[in-house]
Amino acid sequence: MIDRQDLQQARDDLGRKLAALRRSRGLIQEALARQVHTTRSTLGMVERGRQVVDRIFWLQCDTLLDAQGELLAAYDAYRHLQSRFQAQQAEAAQRARWGAVPEAVMAAGEATGERYGKSATIDARRTGSTASARRRAAPHEPGRSQSSTR
Repeated sequence: MIDRQDLQQARDDLGRKLAALRRSRGLIQEALARQVHTTRSTLGMVERGRQVVDRIFWLQCDTLLDAQGELLAAYDAYRHLQSRFQAQQAEAAQRARWGAVPEAVMAAGEATGERYGKSATIDARRTGSTASARRRAAPHEPGRSQSSTR
């Protein structure tokens, strides 16, 4: 399970890597910032892990600092981690909304490349009935009414 601290640690590591490479090349923040068409303030925020900028920035820094793909690979690893974190957050939100989903339903969705709940949305669009799609997609919870409010 990835948490926000893991993401922050990855941003901090990425920024420290950039700062170390910049210093090893004898550049000050302002000089590198000018070369990658940004501000010294933005560069400083990136180096401290407080801001994440786009891949083009990292490609330019990697090239200018002759990092041989090290910065770009670290940025891509961060984005991959962020993507996994966001997927986990979305799944947790779905579980909180719909409750536990039987493993068979999860496996069926994963086999088709879908997350559970997506087929319920598709069914709702086809039938025009969101409530009936929800009942089919989510198991009955004790104490929760099966009827929909109309």
